[in-house]
Amino acid sequence: MSRWMCEPHVEAFWHAAWPPSRWADELAGQLAGEHSRPYVVAYEGEPLSYLEVYRTPRDVVGRQYDADPYDLGVHLAIGDLAQTGRGLGRAMVRAVAEGLAIADPRCRRVFADPDERHVVARRMFARAGFRSIGIHDLGHKRAELLFLDISA
Repeated sequence: MSRWMCEPHVEAFWHAAWPPSRWADELAGQLAGEHSRPYVVAYEGEPLSYLEVYRTPRDVVGRQYDADPYDLGVHLAIGDLAQTGRGLGRAMVRAVAEGLAIADPRCRRVFADPDERHVVARRMFARAGFRSIGIHDLGHKRAELLFLDISA
């Protein structure tokens, strides 16, 4: 995780270029808490992405729209720049959203909040079927809020 977060294309938006010990503490804290869950997504047997899944009503994102108690949000980073621009992120977020709908049938929407400057991520979510509800100031960043309706 620490290596991925130090990659310039990730660090520019995550601001989490921490040493492994701090990442170990961060992940342990997430696993012990109730706000978010960290995951590593693999593709063809190799790690592809760091993913966090969280309930939007427990997050600043949930204060930006009429949040349903079961809405979920995702944060993600594809650590290896060579794995970007190939459609893998788009396929991954779509598969993750569909998996979340199966895991929690009460969830109707999955949200993402890429930094407004992160054109690549915004385009990826849009191509995966996410719809925009606009740019919002989240305090720590200005982000485009996007959602995918998975209730159907």
